[in-house]
Amino acid sequence: MLKRFGFGLRNQALLLCQCYPFDRFLLDGKPWVDYEDGINKQGIPTSQKRHRSLRSFQLFLGLGYTEKQSGDKRIKALGGSEVTRASLYAWVLTSVLPARRQTSWLGNKLAEVHNDGWTLKGLKESKISGKQKIIRILFKVTRMLFYELYKETK
Repeated sequence: MLKRFGFGLRNQALLLCQCYPFDRFLLDGKPWVDYEDGINKQGIPTSQKRHRSLRSFQLFLGLGYTEKQSGDKRIKALGGSEVTRASLYAWVLTSVLPARRQTSWLGNKLAEVHNDGWTLKGLKESKISGKQKIIRILFKVTRMLFYELYKETK
């Protein structure tokens, strides 16, 4: 299944080390999703969906956000395995972004996230740097990988 995404042997080994057994990300065989009710700033009731299993999976792959605090200053930083994150980042640069990505099923799915390799839909070029765009692509790929692995466990 990892070959379907176009991961090389090294990336497959890293992902297996981080993801196996996949059942540890599930609660009673299903993804753990919390629903939180609240009220926004305008006083309108809202409901937020929190994908705990997906976030845990992404953290193991080095794409989870953690908050660091020093005094009054709060910093949101990527946490998890730096080796896996660096490997996935290099994979995106070499396998996903080149022009040949348009012919694969993964390239077609990622076209929803970005157009023409570097421009994200609905976002201006000046607002997001190149690195941030690649991180967003990685979040999309890991979300797709999570649900593909979940389908296989059924």
